[in-house]
Amino acid sequence: MNKERIELSARSTLEGFLNRIGYITTDIPSNDKTPSWDGHIRLYNSKDSSAKKFLAKNIPVQLKGHYANPPYSNLISFSIETDDLRNYLNHNGVIFFVVYLNENDDYKIYYNTLSTLKIRRLLKGKENQDTISVHLDEFPNDKDEAVDVFYNFANDMKMQLPEKDFTIEDVFNNRIPGFDSFNITYSGIKYKDDPIGYFLNHPATVSLKHTVTGITIPLDTIFLASFGSNLNKPISVNGKKFYDNFELIRYKDDIFDMKFGKSFSYKLQKIGNTVKGNFHYDLQGNLQERIHDTKFLIAYLENKEFEVDKHKGFNLKDSDINDKNINIEYFKNNLNLLEKIEELLKKLKITTTLDYDKVTEKDEETFVNLINTVLLEMPCSPTNPDKLYKISIANITFLLIAKRIDENNYKIINFFSEENTADCAFAYRDENKTQTMFRIPPSFVLRRNDFTTLDNIDYDLLYNDIVKNQSSDELKEYTFYLMDDIISGYKERTNNKAQMKDFIIKALQYLSQNVKEYDYENIKNDFCSY
Repeated sequence: MNKERIELSARSTLEGFLNRIGYITTDIPSNDKTPSWDGHIRLYNSKDSSAKKFLAKNIPVQLKGHYANPPYSNLISFSIETDDLRNYLNHNGVIFFVVYLNENDDYKIYYNTLSTLKIRRLLKGKENQDTISVHLDEFPNDKDEAVDVFYNFANDMKMQLPEKDFTIEDVFNNRIPGFDSFNITYSGIKYKDDPIGYFLNHPATVSLKHTVTGITIPLDTIFLASFGSNLNKPISVNGKKFYDNFELIRYKDDIFDMKFGKSFSYKLQKIGNTVKGNFHYDLQGNLQERIHDTKFLIAYLENKEFEVDKHKGFNLKDSDINDKNINIEYFKNNLNLLEKIEELLKKLKITTTLDYDKVTEKDEETFVNLINTVLLEMPCSPTNPDKLYKISIANITFLLIAKRIDENNYKIINFFSEENTADCAFAYRDENKTQTMFRIPPSFVLRRNDFTTLDNIDYDLLYNDIVKNQSSDELKEYTFYLMDDIISGYKERTNNKAQMKDFIIKALQYLSQNVKEYDYENIKNDFCSY
């Protein structure tokens, strides 16, 4: 087939397809000699009428034919002359068509909507080349989707190309004064009731609109990978509500993912006339979140169904869960451990939220031991009962101490407890280097690093100890340096500072009014301005 016949056949094939889809008429003259262009597509706002009043846009097109035998791929590359691309750039772009065909009437139509933004980026750094290779996609066979190609390119043609390229980062860095509104616009037929569906399955032009002038400039062409929204609809099992809302993430090809709690997702996909669901779990989150999610998981495993709002049908089948070896008794035992840990931390007066994602298997073993000894008060025989036990697990640190029960047994208690009657003393040397021993409460043995890290400090107990121990010059001096350690620890601390700050202000207020030997008033003023 010679070149002229190929071009004529390509024109006939393209026009034959386009003239059947409605909303458009073709104006692609035979043997057209116009440089760079082969004609126009007239786009109308009516499917069945080409009256002038319905004309929406004249869209320039370029058409090339290529002889090839099938099978034809879904994506091709085609070399376009650089001079042609420059002409398209100066005249609002072009839709570039290539028709693959042979003598047996086999064909496939390819296209690329070459907007001015696309063309400028194609030319960048390649201005001296004779030709530039451009990727072309298969033109849609669905008629309404084909019409959408022209409507959305007509939107791109309306935008004013700025003198230089901008990026999305430029917008966030405020490098484009006045342009502060992102837009992704859909115009068309097939997705008129579902524009998100279009953006998930087609490239879309992100534009910026100037607040004052209303000028719209193209920013980038993107593929929307997913679209998420938060829905305030409860999730329940057998009438018991577990969650007030969930996130619904939509992907291309009508795939949806419900995400709720910290640990769960329920994937939905329409296959033919049926909808298949797959439940996925991966227990995550802090201690309270894990307890709640585990309770839901147990309820779901027992009832085999959950409801969203009043809609049922979210069934659990063995084939629709990511873990085929799921064991309900395992989760019941795990829930019992989590709830015992919660009781333990409550008994230790730890208000810091435990980041359970950082808890290791060894940490869980430590928790089991602490549940037995501290929470359940089982006696033990520690190898070193006279030491303080500073324990760090995940993001919490707490201080324990062993208290003697009898000659052979001890109990492990919270260091900040009325049960802690440890006899603490401090050696004081005066100017004559005379050593004097005086008693101090257990809380006074803490130092800066303790106040930086410990999560079980009882600030009410510490305040009462300060108030009760200002009876001597030695204790007053000791308290002054203790407050310095507390304030230094506060400044270095990274979490749960509010309660500690309230304590420091309260203590400094008392000391400034009752201990005149030290300038607590200035310390209080400096701290409050920190």
